[in-house]
Parts: sequence; C-alpha cells; structure tokens
Amino acid sequence: MLSTEQIWRQVPPEEKFELMAQANSTGVLALCAVIGIFATFAVGLQVPWLLWTGIAISPLAFQFASGRAWRDLQPKLMMRYLAARSVARRFGYAAKAKDLTIQLLFRGYVNEELLSGDQGVFDAFASIERSATMSEQWVSLMNGVVVAFHEGFKGGEVTLVSLIDEYLEVEGKNADGSEAEYSNNREVTLVQKSANGGRERRFKVTSRYPGALVVFEKKLLALKEIARKQKLLQEQAQQDREDRVTY
Repeated sequence: MLSTEQIWRQVPPEEKFELMAQANSTGVLALCAVIGIFATFAVGLQVPWLLWTGIAISPLAFQFASGRAWRDLQPKLMMRYLAARSVARRFGYAAKAKDLTIQLLFRGYVNEELLSGDQGVFDAFASIERSATMSEQWVSLMNGVVVAFHEGFKGGEVTLVSLIDEYLEVEGKNADGSEAEYSNNREVTLVQKSANGGRERRFKVTSRYPGALVVFEKKLLALKEIARKQKLLQEQAQQDREDRVTY
C-alpha cells in the first residue's frame, strides 16, 4: 500500500507549484479582504488606528487562508493521482505488460496523427476520435508499457497503450524549431509499428508541464534501451542453449 509521501512524490513539481499558487492566491484575497474591511470601519467610525490594525493582522489572515486552502487542495490532488495510477495499471495489465511499476504520471495531450495513406471512412472516424480526445489526459509511464487515457462518463477511456519494445519508436522535437532541451513547445511523438508489417500509428504527446514531458521522453528512451539489452541477453541465452543441445 502506498504511503502519503509516495503518492505526493508522483505529482510533478510543476503541478505542485501550480497548487501552491492557487493556495497563495486565496491568501492574497483574504489579506485584501481584511484590509478592506478594517479600512471601511476606520473611515466610517473616524478611527484611523483601525486601518493600521487591519494592516498589522493581514499577514496572519494570509497565512491562515493560504494554509487552509493548501490543506483542502492537496488531498484532492493526491486522490486524483491515486485514482489515475490505478486506472493506468489496469490498462497496462490488460495489455499484458510484465512490469507495472510506475515511473512517471502526469497530465498532457495525446493526439493520434493521420498518415498520408489514410482516407475514406477511416479519416472521418479518426477525426471524430481526435476531437473527442483534445481535452487533457493522463499519461503514465511504467517500466513495461506507456498508457494514456482520458476521463469519460464511464470512467477512464484509453487513448494509447503501447508496450516498450522494439516496435515502439520515440521522436522528440520543439515545435518552434529551437534546440532548447526544456521548451514550452516540446512535442514527443510515439510511433507504434506492427510486428506483422501492418499499419503503424503515430501519437503526438504534449503537455502544459514541459519539465514533466522532458522527463517522460528521457525515461522512456532509457527504458527502451533496457528492454533492448534484456532482449539481446535472452536471445544470447537461447542461442547458448541451442548450441549445447547441438553439441
């Protein structure tokens, strides 16, 4: 069972800063409200010291309001991540992934790109599907599989499930053409190739959390390299067994 600290560590730092900004904004509103109330009484009662009293206690109002907002927002965010983690692992298990240890979980946009040869009825249905999945989705990177899904009326609806193997290619670039490693325009394209030579699929992953997207790309490439080495070791072990049987 995951502890509170383990769940909190799965939240990207950028989203934590966003949550902190929301809590602080609540504190600023409380601060302004206290000063405004005391200023109104000071003017109405012609008692100047009330204004200075309001200014003096306004930092306490800021701390109280922001702290309370943080205590309300943090558990809600952690529960969302815990639920998303469970759904992602369920999709990964259905895809027969061997290792469901989650390396990264964040929110982004996953859209399937049409290939030049796609035409006819498939284009129409694919266009409708892409329009339906333009909302922000959950992207989960596990040791053996990549899962992306969005929240629907019936729960999580999967958009992308891909095992991390030789049939998955990863392409990262900046949409503005720059070479910066951390860019708000970063795009990661996942190419799913068919083992039997069938049609390949391309998915473009973006996010309003560019740091999380860069970490996703780097960790995915590292997991692909690990999977490649493990397959080579398995093939070598199989070849050794066959050689021993032959001799």
